[in-house]
Amino acid sequence: MTKLPLRLSATCSFAAPADHHAHPDHEFLHSVPPSHLGPGENKPKEESNEGEEASPRDLGERPPPKMHDFCFTIPYGFAVLAGGVLGYLRRGSTASLAGGAGAGALLLLAGFVSLKAFEKRRNSYLALALETLCALALTYVMGQRYLETSKIMPAGVVAGLSAVMSAFYLFKIATGGNHIPPKKE
Repeated sequence: MTKLPLRLSATCSFAAPADHHAHPDHEFLHSVPPSHLGPGENKPKEESNEGEEASPRDLGERPPPKMHDFCFTIPYGFAVLAGGVLGYLRRGSTASLAGGAGAGALLLLAGFVSLKAFEKRRNSYLALALETLCALALTYVMGQRYLETSKIMPAGVVAGLSAVMSAFYLFKIATGGNHIPPKKE
């Protein structure tokens, strides 16, 4: 079996693996109800577990996706960076450029540090802390601006998005960071 390099798109994918037909007992087939399988597809083996509690796999449910912080931080960082540059180009606002480019660059740096740590099968708590602080700061600053101006764009949107990202980062901190899958042999 050849080892493929870890890529951001493969790591952040929430879809079923491309090789889900490779083995009839593969996890993906357990998550699809037998009525949805085509005539040529293998149905999962039925097991009798009387007296045992059913797992999500037994009930035909997929396990929850593993959401890594860098999967959301990198696009979030690009959006904040682009918003700062756009604010400067449209209005000539150096505050937008400094705030947006600065926060966006910090988020991108933290996202890539987290990605590289994940590739080494580790968590980067420093990156997660930086992501959380940037999101909380943007939530506060842009929330205050929204309360003063009542303008949805950009203050309300950035404050809302940053509040959601802050909640996500706090969730990741509470659950121990990125889920590192067991090493396959």
